[in-house]
Amino acid sequence: MPSLRPRLVSTESACAFLKHDGVVTCWGKSDAGGDSRGLQERLQDVQSVHATDGAFAALRKDGTVVSWGDQTFGGDSTSVQDQLYDVQEIHSTDGAFAAFRKDGVVVSWGDRHCGGDSTDVREQLRDVQELHSNRSAFAVICKDRSVVAWGAHRRGGSSYHVQKQLCDVREICFNRVVFAAIRKDGTVVSWGDAECGGDSRHVQDQLHDVRSLHSTEWSFAAIRNDDTVVTWGDQTFGGDSTPVQKQLYDVQQIHSTDVAFAALRKDGAVVIWGGKLRGGDSTSVQEQLKDVQQIYSNKVAFAATRKDGAVVSWGDAVDSTGVQSELQEVQEIHSASYAFAALRKDGTVASWGDQRCGGDITSVQEQLQDVTAIHATAQAFAALRKDGTVVSWGKPGYGGDSRHVQEQLQSVQEIHSTKLAFVAVRQDGQLVFWGYPDMEDNKSFPKIQEPLVRETDDSMVTFCCRLGW
Repeated sequence: MPSLRPRLVSTESACAFLKHDGVVTCWGKSDAGGDSRGLQERLQDVQSVHATDGAFAALRKDGTVVSWGDQTFGGDSTSVQDQLYDVQEIHSTDGAFAAFRKDGVVVSWGDRHCGGDSTDVREQLRDVQELHSNRSAFAVICKDRSVVAWGAHRRGGSSYHVQKQLCDVREICFNRVVFAAIRKDGTVVSWGDAECGGDSRHVQDQLHDVRSLHSTEWSFAAIRNDDTVVTWGDQTFGGDSTPVQKQLYDVQQIHSTDVAFAALRKDGAVVIWGGKLRGGDSTSVQEQLKDVQQIYSNKVAFAATRKDGAVVSWGDAVDSTGVQSELQEVQEIHSASYAFAALRKDGTVASWGDQRCGGDITSVQEQLQDVTAIHATAQAFAALRKDGTVVSWGKPGYGGDSRHVQEQLQSVQEIHSTKLAFVAVRQDGQLVFWGYPDMEDNKSFPKIQEPLVRETDDSMVTFCCRLGW
């Protein structure tokens, strides 16, 4: 039997790694899933592992499920254990899990405010074909192409006001607090937070012949079959494309940061709109955005590669001017939340963005030679070199400092990452962990924080309030 594809996932303060042989290894804060010693015998023959903010769930090859961690986040599935058999897939919200069985039944557990209690729709969760989730709710497409949703009502967990329209559904997309369904006829139905895209009635006459949907955290953009674009949701953060609407034609791709969109047209031009402080304003580089071939994004900025091999970036704290001479013959670009790293054809690396979060490689520049792969956590990078050694940089708590495990980082074959940490798999099968929470010292856990926002304006005040900052 072929080996599994390894996977590293994390809660807010613990990590779980699924190895090639189907065994799961955990570390971090014990009450958030970092201690699975009492379950280790059952964490064998696992085919996938999943996480909420405080718990893990492992799907075994025999179709049973093992969960552990904070009970309020889905770490205790005792109440539904007898229903967890022949499971094919597991999905999660911030605080709950849902298991999709072979017979089309869906079973959920965890925080009821995040979809952990599906009692009210239990009889409808039959003949399910697809299961989806956003941060606080679940939605399924049934065999008859109707939709059932549950979880936080205002965040997509209640579709009662559009239920009659949810028929012949082709696919479901989502942002942080809203679901949007594309129907077979190309029309769109959305529900959830009205201000963030849950109410699309004002653009309903335009939402036809929709080919694909894209989202920021708080809005949506639809590409239609005629390559034009329709947007809705929070107007400040991508839901209003009126200022650039005339430029939105021949659109081939749409990319997004948390609050802004960038559309790539057939002629290689780029059109931007949304939150100005986080990628929605490209005024300073607009003349350079020609013959663009690919767009990359992180939480706060965009980077575009041009036909001539040059790289153009814009957004919050991502001025690439200082490394522009190094951004030639770029093979690929990788994103952390607030920085970018480019791997060049000669195996060297250039990085830019927030210097604390991976945007500054000064301290490791000389070591970044013969690099074959780059991986990222939320605020750090790790590069795998041809000789099997590893170089990391960025915020130490997110894996940016690997000095304490450097002697172990030899003969590394592959690296895996989650938002918090890295794990390296050596040729001898040994695993090396580093990042947050530190494997060597998991007694104290710093509160996860994003870099401080430097600029302020009315839109950022709205953004902070929406996030609860």
